[in-house]
Amino acid sequence: MTKHLAMAAAVLAASNAFAQDKAEDPGRKALKYLQDQLKSSKSWAGFAERVFAGFAFMAAGSSPTEGEYSAELNSCIEYFIRGGGGSQQENWYYALGGLFLAEAHKKWPSEDKAKRLEEIVAKIKETQEATGGWSHHKGFAYNLGGRSVPDLGIVTGLILAALGNIKASGVDIPDDVVARALTYCNKTSDGAGLIYGTNNPVPDMGCSRGAGVLMGLHFMNNRSEVFGKVAKGLRERVKQLEQGHAFPPIHFFNSAVGNYLAGQYGAFRAEWVAKLLAQREADGSIWMKNHEKIDYEKNQLKSNVIGTAVLALILHLDKDNVFKAKPKPKPSADGQKPESPGGSPFKKKDK
Repeated sequence: MTKHLAMAAAVLAASNAFAQDKAEDPGRKALKYLQDQLKSSKSWAGFAERVFAGFAFMAAGSSPTEGEYSAELNSCIEYFIRGGGGSQQENWYYALGGLFLAEAHKKWPSEDKAKRLEEIVAKIKETQEATGGWSHHKGFAYNLGGRSVPDLGIVTGLILAALGNIKASGVDIPDDVVARALTYCNKTSDGAGLIYGTNNPVPDMGCSRGAGVLMGLHFMNNRSEVFGKVAKGLRERVKQLEQGHAFPPIHFFNSAVGNYLAGQYGAFRAEWVAKLLAQREADGSIWMKNHEKIDYEKNQLKSNVIGTAVLALILHLDKDNVFKAKPKPKPSADGQKPESPGGSPFKKKDK
């Protein structure tokens, strides 16, 4: 009897140790924090929280119907299907929302996702500036020391990432819009990224802005010279990442995904994962700071959901559950040429 009790105690101890290990896993702890916040907090009022948390839930392996975070992921996806945008900074919505919803459409295609993505593409086309780039919204321009800055490299890069992922999901995008955007990127390139914007060549983390361009080119299966330059810049400047101004989660997101798609994620992890983990709160969340150590999230957003979601994504990114270009179809067994994956599968074909 004593022997059986001892064995039972050993099994229980091992089970408790396993449960403790899972509970202390930093990626899992960050996801649990996001899950709890979604259920109880008003900090999920913005679209960006849903974008980055949704990516984190996807990266951890959940789907809208299966997995530990399926309910939360489904809620994030449905938010973008229902619509939105039209705010003062609507192009951030079209860029990030389009990037996220396209990823969901690639993995779980549906007619309602395709329809919403087509609407987002139309808005992206409508809000493109004469320069070929995008600002916070159509016609918005900063006046910096008498210089008008009509576009923003960070927004433009993310718009290109969205367009590329939308195309990879099977929804058509306008070639002329992409061509004008790439012309803009060539004009505003600092050699390995993008400058702040037209007429304002601020040198802070141009490679992080350019990472959006790299994402878009990857999703379009375009390994051009620009792709190589941005990938090289991300690798060489990875130590300078926190030099990005204003909102650090965007820079960490761009750099992590850009390096991952360029096949050099190990360098990013080696430089930043331990540093980020050291900044966590006891509940597994993180308040990301820039190089000036300004609490941007705490002071302006009053929420650390975005930063925590980016951390969770970073910790799960190399599971390869997100951000892959749609694979090209393989030849059929009878040798017939496969149907082209281009175009929305829900769009009626011309007669």
